[in-house]
Amino acid sequence: MTASVRPVPMPPAPDRVDDDEAWAAYCAAVNRPTLEQYAASILEFCGSPYAEWREQDDAAFRDCARALWGWHHRDAHVDPTAERMMRQAMRSYAAAVRQWDLFAQQWAEDQARKAFGVWS
Repeated sequence: MTASVRPVPMPPAPDRVDDDEAWAAYCAAVNRPTLEQYAASILEFCGSPYAEWREQDDAAFRDCARALWGWHHRDAHVDPTAERMMRQAMRSYAAAVRQWDLFAQQWAEDQARKAFGVWS
């Protein structure tokens, strides 16, 4: 789950350092990153602390899919109960992968709150 934060064009900075009104207008015009943008950046550059578990569940899902494909590709007689169990396992692994992604997103948002004081 990699999501890049797109750079936002910055307004030109004031020419004079002592022009307070120009600097106030500049600061007001600068876009503040949202919590989601901070979280996306943290995940992109730091990675997820749940990546190893997510990858294991993703690999298990692919293994189940390959086994099902292999059963049907060889025109082998497939026990309907075994096929149902395999499909249920695939659904469980897919749900686990989605859950790891949600955990990673929540972790990144928590890190953004701690590091940058972003609360919305």
